[in-house]
Amino acid sequence: MVQFTGIIFGKSNWGNLKTWSKAVWCDKVGEVAKSERSSGLSRVVSAAHDIALHYGRFPWSEREEALENLRYAVSGFDPGWLG
Repeated sequence: MVQFTGIIFGKSNWGNLKTWSKAVWCDKVGEVAKSERSSGLSRVVSAAHDIALHYGRFPWSEREEALENLRYAVSGFDPGWLG
């Protein structure tokens, strides 16, 4: 698997993040490297990546539930995640 390193920028978009997370789960995209210098958006993407990738034996529906919990948490800091 290829490790992604780069800058993540743009607006908070839950639909895009969920679609991307499912692609991670289906092994269609590479890994995201974590960095202590990451922006808030990059940290949310990294957390969603970990949920999609590391819930090994769980079906997608349970990963979706975990992602919704992440959405709830981050929307307190950035209401854009609710849209």
